[in-house]
Amino acid sequence: MPTIATTSRKKVIAILTHASSYEFRHAELFNGFSQYAHEHGNFIIRHYDLSSIDIANAFANCDGIIAHVPLGERTEQIKATGLPIVDLTGEHEDDKVIISVDVDAKRIGAIVAEKFLQRGFTSFALFNISDNRFGRHLANGFTATLEQAGHGCTTLLRRQLLTAREEKSLTEKQLPKWAAGLPRHTAVFCHHDIMADQLLNACMKIGRNVPGDIAIMGLSNDVSVCSFAPITLSSVDENQRELGYAAMRILAHVIDHPVRSKKRRTFLVRPGEIYERESTAVYPLDPPWLANVLLKLDENLNRDFSTPELAEMACVSQSTLQTAFNKAFGMSAGKYTTSIRMREARRLLSTSQLSAKEIAARMNFSSLNYFCYAYQKFYGHPPKADSSHFCGGRN
Repeated sequence: MPTIATTSRKKVIAILTHASSYEFRHAELFNGFSQYAHEHGNFIIRHYDLSSIDIANAFANCDGIIAHVPLGERTEQIKATGLPIVDLTGEHEDDKVIISVDVDAKRIGAIVAEKFLQRGFTSFALFNISDNRFGRHLANGFTATLEQAGHGCTTLLRRQLLTAREEKSLTEKQLPKWAAGLPRHTAVFCHHDIMADQLLNACMKIGRNVPGDIAIMGLSNDVSVCSFAPITLSSVDENQRELGYAAMRILAHVIDHPVRSKKRRTFLVRPGEIYERESTAVYPLDPPWLANVLLKLDENLNRDFSTPELAEMACVSQSTLQTAFNKAFGMSAGKYTTSIRMREARRLLSTSQLSAKEIAARMNFSSLNYFCYAYQKFYGHPPKADSSHFCGGRN
């Protein structure tokens, strides 16, 4: 008797948003949902506007829910459906039924602070959203990292939602006044690229140079904002695509393997890359030629410049070069170039999916063995200690 092939029913995932909530980061989030669905082939994604759905009937054929907006007063109704729920807003992290997945905002704040500190900044500011959970974690990561290095931080807080009058007052009065009061060579981290653009325009309005007086870093890496600003804006990619992918992966697992209700930790997704553009292309150091050399090194992290090459680049003698590096960093030019290459290698190991072998090639080391030797010598442990990939690379 011939075997009749059967196919399992596709799982239907409800994505809860508001109709008006679209922006660049949300597009990346939905790309993550879609990527997981396409890779696994047995999912259908449906979009629901939370403000207008009939909860009693909307999810009759659904297998799980991903909430992209706070559920608010409709929380209990949605939980009553009995469907597994993944929340991406952070507003339900103490709930025993709803599973929270979020980008690691505290880590984002920390890596931005680390980047500013590496550049040699000693004055810092934060343009942040005060009544937003993500913003609080972002600020904690940023300020705690600065405090560990012995620095404080000036903060301008704004509410997430402003009336048209409040928004006008912020951009035309409060923000320019705040920017005018910041010391020269202040590095500012903004909660969103739109806020970074607002700060940039305020600086231009009052005649403060960006990045010479104030360096600005945004968040989201929205190219429609960052690349078309009068001075292109540096920004951190939140990794919203990975957030969407992780939410689908976790929800799919819970659908197939139901678990009893319990309080769970929030699943955190690592942040993406820092994309540096004109708004942070500065080192607050003298002499100016040293700052220019450092920027050139940042642009060529895969090159191991010799001391004579650096001196020629700066149009100074080797002794003048070494004196400047020792004064600024307490180390020779050669040790400094090694340190920034090692920091970049460590960053790639800890934040990317590249193997040690791939990183060695990207950083232009002559061989994997030499990379492992240099890494061990610099950090006191092999690359595998900072990565899930061993020196032999991925299988």
